[in-house]
Amino acid sequence: MNKELTKIYLADNQFGETDDVIESIHKAWQKNNHLGRYDFRYNAINDGGVEKLLSYLEECKWVWEVEVSERVS
Repeated sequence: MNKELTKIYLADNQFGETDDVIESIHKAWQKNNHLGRYDFRYNAINDGGVEKLLSYLEECKWVWEVEVSERVS
């Protein structure tokens, strides 16, 4: 945890939307309430993963920007 960090770039790391990955993102959001911007572009997170992430955003109000692939509908 780094309280000075406000954005984390996780683009192009070749991770997908498996339950363990999405749950790890959720845990990271809960623990890092000073980190508001996440870049997940160029990973294999598709519509299903984005739907799960959106449901977690409701409880993690400090996350205000999440970038995902433009292929997500």
